[in-house]
Amino acid sequence: MGSSLALLSITRTPALVPRYGCVGGICMAILTPNLLALISRRGGQRAGAALGAQTAANSLGQTGGPLLGSVLFTWWAAAPYLVAGAMLV
Repeated sequence: MGSSLALLSITRTPALVPRYGCVGGICMAILTPNLLALISRRGGQRAGAALGAQTAANSLGQTGGPLLGSVLFTWWAAAPYLVAGAMLV
């Protein structure tokens, strides 16, 4: 997923943008259910609290991510993709 975001930042061919976006989307679709299953299995008696904390972190990322991405984008257009890709790798 991180690689697809890094590739998205350096692509110069418009036809490749949807392809890299699809790869990122497929990776996210694979990652999310597995992450939730891992959290619930490792949570033991506190699985609900662990899943609640994961949901809170996800919501915070969905709120703060676009704000940070906008700031990075005004600085350099490829920066949001590179920062997100680096965080994922």
